[in-house]
Amino acid sequence: MYLSKAVILIETQQIPDEYVKSTITSYAEQRLEMISREILRGEILRPIIDELDLYPKVRKSDGIGSAIQEMKDAILVEPISSKIGVKSYTVAFNLSYEGEDPEKVFQVTDRLSKLYLQKETEKREKQASVTTQFMEAELENLKKQIEQHEEKISEFKKQHIGELPGSVNANISTLQRLENELDRTSSRIRTLQDRKIYLKGQLANIDPLKPIQTQDGKVASNPQERLKTLRLELIRLSSRLSNKHPDVIKLVNEIEKLENQVGTTDEAVVKIKRLQALRTELSTMESVKGEKHPDIQRLKSEIGRLSNEVDKLLTDRAVVNVSEQKPDNPFYIDLATQIASADFEIGNLNEDTLKLNELIVDYQQRIENAPTVEREFNELTIDYNNAKQRYNEVLTKLLQARVAQEMEIQQQGERFSITDPAYVPTKPHKPNRFALILLGFVLASGGGLVTATLKESLDHTIKSGNDFASFEGVDLLTVMPYTPTDEELRIKKVRLAAMVVGCFMILGIVLIAVDRLILPLNEAIAIVIERLTY
Repeated sequence: MYLSKAVILIETQQIPDEYVKSTITSYAEQRLEMISREILRGEILRPIIDELDLYPKVRKSDGIGSAIQEMKDAILVEPISSKIGVKSYTVAFNLSYEGEDPEKVFQVTDRLSKLYLQKETEKREKQASVTTQFMEAELENLKKQIEQHEEKISEFKKQHIGELPGSVNANISTLQRLENELDRTSSRIRTLQDRKIYLKGQLANIDPLKPIQTQDGKVASNPQERLKTLRLELIRLSSRLSNKHPDVIKLVNEIEKLENQVGTTDEAVVKIKRLQALRTELSTMESVKGEKHPDIQRLKSEIGRLSNEVDKLLTDRAVVNVSEQKPDNPFYIDLATQIASADFEIGNLNEDTLKLNELIVDYQQRIENAPTVEREFNELTIDYNNAKQRYNEVLTKLLQARVAQEMEIQQQGERFSITDPAYVPTKPHKPNRFALILLGFVLASGGGLVTATLKESLDHTIKSGNDFASFEGVDLLTVMPYTPTDEELRIKKVRLAAMVVGCFMILGIVLIAVDRLILPLNEAIAIVIERLTY
């Protein structure tokens, strides 16, 4: 039987780990075991058996299965370990195969060693590729998650514009500005309303029409003025007299005639003027007369009645009705224009006030909702930041995995390399003839010793005085030693010389057999000396 052996070295990574970290995490022993299981399979070994025509007798008698098992038994993988500290690391392994044909043994060993290198390279590249593909899939999944979180955050921002955490200070500042603007608007409205009241008071005291002068220079009262005067007089008399009094009836008839001539006029203007006149008269009389004076009481009664009537009428309607008379008094027109301008501005300011109040309520609601919105926004942001952090981590790992994959493709990582390739054996590996001769010598010596011992134990002849004494049961006084004759001494010497010559002859035969059949004597002596000195 011949044996061919190849030594495969497990080379470490060529690039330092601090620059490129490999994605292959398994130990060399694990990978070696996995590769051995993968190679020593029937579908791998059968083509080799068929191609090299191995185990023809076994295939013919027992089939291909037995031949594959014979080949598995003939293949031997022996790890070579190196101890560093208290741990041992596999740094290489011996791959050997034995068979009857030296050339086939070499071919099988060479092919198996190349298969180990090929499978190791494929396995490392595949594992690095799987790692890269997994990282790419995980990165794509995280990218989709980030996009979903971004959509949620964007939609949340649209739904809570102005309520986000960063907008609180701006909302408070805007709210203060709106409140200040509302105060200014309200103050302006009050000012305009006061001015409007003042202007209306002046307007009530001014005749919308210019006075008419006659040819002699006197001012003629027109029917409308006469009607207003009569109505005021009717109001004055009604406060003192009943409706059936002749004077009251006379005034009523005269008023009806004038109304038929000039049409109806606005009573509100007359009543407002009369009310202002009475109030002026009352303030003058109170400074002179006491509060219980009959005239004071009469004026208060008339003022109260006119106030109730005036309250039922709208001052703005009275102004419109007066304006329908086409006033031509410049002072009246100027006051009416100022009142209309004040009304217009007040209307605009009221609209601004409504808008400001709506904005204030809106910003107050934003400020109140800020804590809840901030909590929800922080939850969305935390999920988004976590997904983004994982994305960056996976992206970094993916870049490292791609570099590691490129390193594996270029075979710069840990790899198998053949340091001692397979060779064609020139001498048989089995049987070990030297061991067999040595074993035969030991067995022969042991067998002779055992035979002599058995023969001695079965021999009951008397050979000494002790044997005689134990056999006869008597004590001997003395024992005379055996005295050989000259012939016996000569025979003994011849036997001793023959034994010595025979031993030397046997030793010579053994040495010749070792030199011819096993290895040269000089190499054998060198091996013996080396082992004795080791």
